[in-house]
Amino acid sequence: MNAKKVLIIGCGNIAGKYNNHPDSSKSLTHAKAILQNPNLELYGCVDNDKENLKSFSKKWNIPRVFNSIDEVKNKNQIDIITIASPTDLHFEHLRNSLNLNPRVVFLEKPASIELTEINKLKDLNLKNNIAVNYLRAWDEKLHEMKGFIHSKESKILNIHAICSGDILNYGSHMIHCLQMLFGELKIENIFSDGLHQKNVVFSSDYKNMINVIFNNSFNSYSVFEINFFLEDKIITMRNNGLVWESRSITSDKHFKNLKYGNVNAKFESGGLLEALDNAYKNIIENIDKKATLNCTLDNALDAEVICHKIISYRNKK
Repeated sequence: MNAKKVLIIGCGNIAGKYNNHPDSSKSLTHAKAILQNPNLELYGCVDNDKENLKSFSKKWNIPRVFNSIDEVKNKNQIDIITIASPTDLHFEHLRNSLNLNPRVVFLEKPASIELTEINKLKDLNLKNNIAVNYLRAWDEKLHEMKGFIHSKESKILNIHAICSGDILNYGSHMIHCLQMLFGELKIENIFSDGLHQKNVVFSSDYKNMINVIFNNSFNSYSVFEINFFLEDKIITMRNNGLVWESRSITSDKHFKNLKYGNVNAKFESGGLLEALDNAYKNIIENIDKKATLNCTLDNALDAEVICHKIISYRNKK
C-alpha cells in the first residue's frame, strides 16, 4: 500500500508545536501522528509566516513548503489536507483546499467562528469527506463508556458536567462529547448569572436530563468533567478525559441509612492521548474501505449551532 500524502495548512501549536516539549512522546499534534503512521507521508506544509514555515518544515523534515494554498498546484495528488490554521481562516482554507480535490479534509475545530458561515460550510460538504477534530470522537475509553450507557447494566440516575473556558472553543468540545454519548441534544432551559456562568439543561434520546455548567471565568486551570451518577457508583471523566475515576457507593458507619461515594476511588487512564493517532487511522479506513468518519462536518456544526444558541442567550427581564 502506498503511503497517503498529507498536506498541513497552518504550522502552529496543534500542527506540531505541542510536541516540542521533551516529555511529549504521545501524538499531541498532527505532524507527530502523521509521522508515526507508516501509511502516511508528510507531503508538505503551508503557512504565511516564512520563518515559522522554515522552522516547522525543518523540525518535521517536510520536503515541500508553501506560503499559501494557491501555491499548491498538484491537484488530485494529495490524499489528506489537514487544516490547522486560526479559526477565522477555516472557511477560506476549507473552500480553497477542496479545489485540490483531496480524498479527505481534516479540519481543526471549531469549524467556524461565525454562525452565518454554518450553511455555507454545509454546502461545501458535498462529498461528505470532511472530518473535524473534536478529538474525543476517537477516544476509545469514551466509546467504551457509550456502550455501557446504552446497555441493560447501566442504571444512571443523573448526569452532570462542567466546562471552563469560552463556549465556542471549549464548550463545543463538551457539547460534541455529550452528543456522541447520548445522541442529539435539545436545550430545555438556560440559567445565567449574566456574567460568566450559564447552566444549561439538555434533553436527548436518552432517558435522563443532562445538566452542564459553562463557566468562562476560570483562568488558573482547566475544568472539563462529566459525572455519571449510577445506583451503585459514581463515574467521573476528569482532566479533559485523561483520567477516569470510579467511586462505589458505601454506607456511613455513623449515620443509619446515609450513603455516599467512597473516598477511596479507583483511577484509570483515559484514551485522549491516543485519540489523534486513532483519528488518522479512521481517515485511512474511510479512504480505503469507506468507513464512517467518527466526527463529520455535520456532527461538528450540530454542536456549534448549540454553542451559538447558548452564547446568544440573555436573561429574560
